[in-house]
Amino acid sequence: MASLPSLTALPCLAALLLSACAQPMAPAGPAPVAPPPAFNPTPAALRPIDTQVVQRLKTSLATWQALRDSVSAYHYQVVFESYTGFRSVTTVQVRGHQVVERRLQTQAGRASGLTLQWVETGAELGRHPGAAAPMTLDQLYDLAMALLEAPLKPHEQFSLGIDSKGLLQHCYIADRRIADDAPKAGVPRLELELNPT
Repeated sequence: MASLPSLTALPCLAALLLSACAQPMAPAGPAPVAPPPAFNPTPAALRPIDTQVVQRLKTSLATWQALRDSVSAYHYQVVFESYTGFRSVTTVQVRGHQVVERRLQTQAGRASGLTLQWVETGAELGRHPGAAAPMTLDQLYDLAMALLEAPLKPHEQFSLGIDSKGLLQHCYIADRRIADDAPKAGVPRLELELNPT
């Protein structure tokens, strides 16, 4: 049977244990590296509209402002053609720089002709859906200029058209991901006819 240590040896054992515990610990190694921040593509993916395009629109607006007072009346048509064969023509009449009439004609197939659907005047203007908005050329320029404020997303394309008189023909942002009948935000293609005094 093993004998127990003597009472005189106990303080020595206690001192030995305490000195072992007081030794400094070995270093734990380098601190863990934090993971990189998550990739956020939204701000970098947006792109501004080309400055030359912006200048073309501003020049066109100046052309209209110089010509505006000599124009007593004008009308424009907005033609929509679907890949299915459906076609619509909105005609907007402007006199004294106020919209006075809007009408819609449609065509069901390529073989058929245009059929008048409705005519709006006075308080009825803007009442029917499914046609180009009843806007003056001044309002259309305001809409076009507002488009310049929004940066383009990666899937968007900005398109500006100026006619032979230097006036706005179209100004819109289209979704490039959609091949047929892509939705367009802004001013659709106009067929403008001025009637100077």
